[in-house]
Amino acid sequence: MASRLHHAAMSIASCSFPNYGFPLGAAGAGGYAATTNASGTAGRVDGGGAGGTGANDAGTGAASGASGASGASGASGASGAEPAGAGASGSGDAGTEGCEAEVPALQPATCSNDARDGDETGIDCGGSVCSPCLHSEACLENHDCISSECTAKACVPLVQLETQAIVRTRDTYTLQFRFRLRYLSMVTQKLKSFSLRYYFARGDAAEPIVPTSLQAVLNNGTSLADETHWNVVRVLEAPPGLTSAYLEVTFSSERVLRQFDSLELTQSVQAGNAPGRQFDQLTHYSFMDGDSYQLNEHATVYFGDQVAWGVPPSYRTALGCFFTAINFAGPALMIEGHRFLAGDDPSVAFSGATLQVTTIPFPTPTDDYASLLQSSVVLDGFHATVQVPNGEYWVYPYLVSAGGSNQADLRIQGQLAATFAAGQINNTPTWAKLGPYAASVNNGQLDFGSSGGPVRLSGAELFQVAH
Repeated sequence: MASRLHHAAMSIASCSFPNYGFPLGAAGAGGYAATTNASGTAGRVDGGGAGGTGANDAGTGAASGASGASGASGASGASGAEPAGAGASGSGDAGTEGCEAEVPALQPATCSNDARDGDETGIDCGGSVCSPCLHSEACLENHDCISSECTAKACVPLVQLETQAIVRTRDTYTLQFRFRLRYLSMVTQKLKSFSLRYYFARGDAAEPIVPTSLQAVLNNGTSLADETHWNVVRVLEAPPGLTSAYLEVTFSSERVLRQFDSLELTQSVQAGNAPGRQFDQLTHYSFMDGDSYQLNEHATVYFGDQVAWGVPPSYRTALGCFFTAINFAGPALMIEGHRFLAGDDPSVAFSGATLQVTTIPFPTPTDDYASLLQSSVVLDGFHATVQVPNGEYWVYPYLVSAGGSNQADLRIQGQLAATFAAGQINNTPTWAKLGPYAASVNNGQLDFGSSGGPVRLSGAELFQVAH
């Protein structure tokens, strides 16, 4: 496979980065970074999570620097390709003053020109400048190969990935398939060094889109489900209709993979139950129809921050400086280095009903996020507002479902953001961190509302687009 992803160096711009354009939809639509790989096709430069909120937290790993406490560096997301930016000099309160944000920068052009030049051992890989080679390209030293194994001047592949469709119908509320990850190198590696991605388009499917019915079995015998973690990550489409989300599988296991180990993972992704709002699998980048395992280079394996298998699709990642976050129906919280304002903060307004529940929603969040998600304001003819300076923002709302079968639309600044369906999974309410949604504020107020029924809004994070 000639195409591969290379490391992306990062440059730091004090308190701002180039204006890519905002909001989305205009020529050169932006406030985002497009992913790029060596061959000019899609690759991954999505950065670490915003202020420590990475891809393993429910939501997108927005590349940004956090306004971290006491100027501490923002922690990178669990699967981000690059580290997050340095933290703000502030105390973690709202505001972007002093924040630093990262701008993706590519490797030298010689690493992406489909030619072997410099001290590259393979085409656009190996040597002292470009990323290690992935498969069976030429090599001189072990460090020329991602597997750290150069034998007879050829790289030994590290892994290969196969998929098998379980649900094969075109229009469906449920994506269900299997991964089979084969480890090929003689050099052992820890399982937690790897992550897998399956790319799909949300299309007309309603939120919440959540991972369900998940299994992980090593060598046909040992269950690793308790050491395996699944998360749906939402991204910006580029071009539209191909990829707007991916299921990411990560591992916390200290288990060591040895040559010819095989890990089989059963995956299921469920959309909200809204009539007629289904996935169209034929538009999904990673979908392969068939009743048996097939090698799939449209699904990817990452080893650390480098692709070890497959070719990622094109998508975009929002860039912004963390500004503030809100716990609309509860007290002030500190989550992943971000301060969430209390619902009774003077900058927050809401006059409708609130919902307090003891049930922890599905999929099970970390303890900090559970505190956020066990209360919400009910947007049903009421509006929740936050006073913010005029400007342009990326907004990430946290929504929780309830019993029943209603569906309703979340609106931000009066514009449709998402359709969210009520319902439960395993007799438990569901939740999702949605976004990023582009919002422009010109009257000092960011507005959340609904149409068509109640929407339960637990929280929101705001990232300010810097120019």
